[in-house]
Amino acid sequence: GVHSGMVPAYAYYLIHAYDLMKWLYGYGSGLRQNLDWDDFKRMPLVVPPPAEQHLIVRYLRHLEAKVKRYIGAKRKLIAALQEQKQAIIQQAVTRGLDPNVKLKPSGVEWLGEVPEHWEVVPFRALFTERDTPGGQDMEMLSVTIGRGVLRQEDYLQGSIKRDISRQDRSSYKQVRVSDLVYNKMRAWQ
Repeated sequence: GVHSGMVPAYAYYLIHAYDLMKWLYGYGSGLRQNLDWDDFKRMPLVVPPPAEQHLIVRYLRHLEAKVKRYIGAKRKLIAALQEQKQAIIQQAVTRGLDPNVKLKPSGVEWLGEVPEHWEVVPFRALFTERDTPGGQDMEMLSVTIGRGVLRQEDYLQGSIKRDISRQDRSSYKQVRVSDLVYNKMRAWQ
């Protein structure tokens, strides 16, 4: 229980501050640094008068609300910048960098017009499917959302990693540097 000289919210902030400053690490015991009552009861606490504790709590709650609003505003700004970045990328790869370039119909409805000196060719004209088979002893890769191609051992954990390491890889294909790799299940992403 909490004694009358300790404001519960202040106690929370105090112990949280101890944790942030790594002071709690010296009090735990065992492999996982477990904290039980025997550990907690030895811990020194800084205890201002209750009225001052209430003021500190009020100030910290006000500060937390202010930071939460600031974070929300930054998230909106980040989302707007991401949207702007996507628009710039789309503009650059479909229209080029010269805003005054003459355009021609691409022949593809969703693509619209492209610079008149550009070609529009089918994917197969520039890429071929790799048909070199992989092997059971080859390192496996995963195509992840937002992180690209990673070694599976760096991406997966625990039992999932063990199960995948036993999979039949006879239908897998080798990947080389500069290959375009996509995840069949998530190609739309």
